[in-house]
Amino acid sequence: MPEKAAILCSDLHMSHSPPLARSGEPDWYEAMARPLRELCDLADDSLGLPVLCGGDVFEKWNCPPKLITFVMRELPDNFNSVMGQHDLPYHSWEQRESSAFWTLVESGAIDLISGWRSDGRTALRGFRWGEELESCRREPDRDEDVAIAIAHQYVWRRGAVDPVVARKENSFVQTAKKLQGFDVALFGDNHKGFLEERSCCTIFNAGTLMRRHTGEEGYKPMVGVLFDDGSIVPHYLDTSCDVFDSSEVTSEAEQVILNFGPVLDELQKTGKVGLDFRRAVEIAMEHEQVSRAVRRVILEAMEKGQSCRCS
Repeated sequence: MPEKAAILCSDLHMSHSPPLARSGEPDWYEAMARPLRELCDLADDSLGLPVLCGGDVFEKWNCPPKLITFVMRELPDNFNSVMGQHDLPYHSWEQRESSAFWTLVESGAIDLISGWRSDGRTALRGFRWGEELESCRREPDRDEDVAIAIAHQYVWRRGAVDPVVARKENSFVQTAKKLQGFDVALFGDNHKGFLEERSCCTIFNAGTLMRRHTGEEGYKPMVGVLFDDGSIVPHYLDTSCDVFDSSEVTSEAEQVILNFGPVLDELQKTGKVGLDFRRAVEIAMEHEQVSRAVRRVILEAMEKGQSCRCS
């Protein structure tokens, strides 16, 4: 009978302040702790199962010490991860040691998966964000049951796709071809999870560990239980205590924030973005012709985040 070999997850996106859609949570840190504790229960200290993560442990690379301490305390003991773009300062691998992620590497709370490694049962190949995928070129040792690729790269299938970032070469069909020789591939970046079992390679895109946006209210976050025969059984997380705001105003505010990036970049080029970030956001909202109600939601969220950082 197959035995449990590891727990698979991705895209934790731990953040000091809640996203707009979860701003009604009475205690955001407790809300983040719930899925992490469930992850710990699945890993089961008595079995010593490793937890393998497809990246983006943090929402921001430069988060405050309170959040770093919280994540260090709440992560499962045997936690292993590649680095996603949110974990990397300015998406730069060369600056990785400046990140909150790296603080947890140095403390021993995270074991970085980079290149090849083995725990005797599973052979792992990590692909950080931006690293090219390649086929399995390693001959398994006698006691290794499964060869696993762990990558932070957008991969999609029909029903789990963002048309803005999906490209043909990132489909699960094309991606599996790049990973010939691997038994299993764990992916992060696409927040819509799926499991695709093929004769050549089983692809598990874990999806987001927590629902963070209004469009995700009906989504069921999951992690995977990997067995030593290469099979994966999805485990759906308990979200019954989540507090959601799915109002039209919140949804519109989220979309406006997504549109801020290019506008703020342009403001910075013209020298209009100085020390007053709030004013820069106000200018961006004027540019986007944001309604008064949405402005209020965004500015209140900013003020709440600022007060949390100062407390």
